[in-house]
Amino acid sequence: MKKKLVFMVLVFLILSGISSGIFPYDEPMVQVRVEKGDCLIRICDRYLEKPGQWRKIAGINKMKNPDLIYPGQTILFPASLMKGVPVEGTVTFLHGKADCKLKGTEEWVPINVGDKINEGSFIKTQDDSNLEIKFEDGNTFFLKPNTVMGLKTTRKSGDNYSRYKMSVEVGKVISNIQKATGTESRVEIEAPTAVLGVRGTIFRVCVQTDSTSRFEVIEGSVVVEGKGKAVELGQGEGTIVRKGEIPLLPQKLLPPPPVGPYEYLYKKLPVRLSFDKIEGAMYYRVSLARDRDIKNIVKEQEIGVQDFFEITDVEDGTYFIQVASVDKLGLEGIPSQVAEIRIRVNPVPPFVEIPADGAEYKSQSLKCRWLKVKDAARYYVQIAEDSEFQQIVNERNDILKPEHDTGNLDYKKYYFRVSCIASDNYQGEWSDALTFSFIPPPASPPVESPETDKNTIRIRWKNLGEGIVYHFQMSPDENFEKVMLDCKVDIPEMTFDKPRQPGNYYVRVSGIDSAGREGSFSQPQSFEIKRSKWGIFAIVGGGLLLLLGL
Repeated sequence: MKKKLVFMVLVFLILSGISSGIFPYDEPMVQVRVEKGDCLIRICDRYLEKPGQWRKIAGINKMKNPDLIYPGQTILFPASLMKGVPVEGTVTFLHGKADCKLKGTEEWVPINVGDKINEGSFIKTQDDSNLEIKFEDGNTFFLKPNTVMGLKTTRKSGDNYSRYKMSVEVGKVISNIQKATGTESRVEIEAPTAVLGVRGTIFRVCVQTDSTSRFEVIEGSVVVEGKGKAVELGQGEGTIVRKGEIPLLPQKLLPPPPVGPYEYLYKKLPVRLSFDKIEGAMYYRVSLARDRDIKNIVKEQEIGVQDFFEITDVEDGTYFIQVASVDKLGLEGIPSQVAEIRIRVNPVPPFVEIPADGAEYKSQSLKCRWLKVKDAARYYVQIAEDSEFQQIVNERNDILKPEHDTGNLDYKKYYFRVSCIASDNYQGEWSDALTFSFIPPPASPPVESPETDKNTIRIRWKNLGEGIVYHFQMSPDENFEKVMLDCKVDIPEMTFDKPRQPGNYYVRVSGIDSAGREGSFSQPQSFEIKRSKWGIFAIVGGGLLLLLGL
């Protein structure tokens, strides 16, 4: 008759004093049905990790004569003693790079998402790398950067019992051990200074390079044993085990700092976040991740309790923030709730070439230019008379090229800014506001009344300042259709010979600046040349009669 094994997980208190490692918990049992021809030693040889423990099995089942068993009889076996079937873990998440050393080999080889990791293998994460390995019962082990973890035992007994023994040589591992009705997982984590035993909990193990180990329980409870001393940690407790010492008595973990709410959208980098002070916190450990589970970590940093967490050089998108306090012993507290933030910096503000900030332009119009922005579908320009852009004089939001002509504007000071609009109509941040001014050409210089002597006429006008050249004209008609004298001088006066022909004459002056811009001519001044038997007379403005010569 073919032998059959029937598995049934039964949870009950161990009253017989059987050793179960470091676990002082109810022991899950597997029920084995005796078949014809079986004996206890042969059954134990088939199913136990250590067949020599048959006496322990006899004691559990209160057998007066272990050699006397009957077909159909059921024998209870502690699941933790069963051989079990080796099970593989699957790499379900990897950010960065990690390597694996398979059982019986010395070579580290790269691993990727989806790879299977066998019992007896070692996993090593590199700088800025995170890795999650998951087993079919839902248990997960999340390795932080620069962590080395060994899979010493990964076994499954029947359908409902799993047994794991992991070793953490250095680094940090966050374990999430599932606990559900009808299933049971027994986990041991070996660190250089202690062993942790757990069933159904979320906890952290951190091993420093000096072998100091920290254990922190987020949910459930664990037992930590070192140097023959065991301590039980409940939810929200932690301990430290230093090399050659027993575990520290359970320490209460610090509560999480309040996180958020934050702005709906951050449009400019850097983003600076602060957190309320938690009494007893020496510093905060802040994680910025792409996912709500805080696996795909973009940045993780330790900051002082009064410092800002600064986000720079990240891509546009949705991010998640989680914070934990760290006490004076270095124990990390309960993590905060996860807060969500959105960052969209692109399209970035353009770099403006023209106008230059504070520049003065001797014109009434300007062709503004800026550098092309990759993600911009069009550009939005505003020109205003005030820095708050309330008094807008020129505005367009449909500019396709990185340039814009202001058209003619009044001579005054203006403020300029430009932003980009993406293809989805999202408008990026404005550029910094730049000031520029349109400067009018030189004013018309007032001309004084002509001065005369025997042979010449001297005209003076107002000095318009350094760098101004003056354009002088004289004409026999008020409209200056015929110009008799046309010249440029760099001083505010002009002396010329008196006209020989009698009649009315007109003079006017304009200023020309260093850019060659000429202002308006002054109002014409006039004088009259008359001939009489006594000579030639000039009558200048105001009716003054002056003798010019015989």
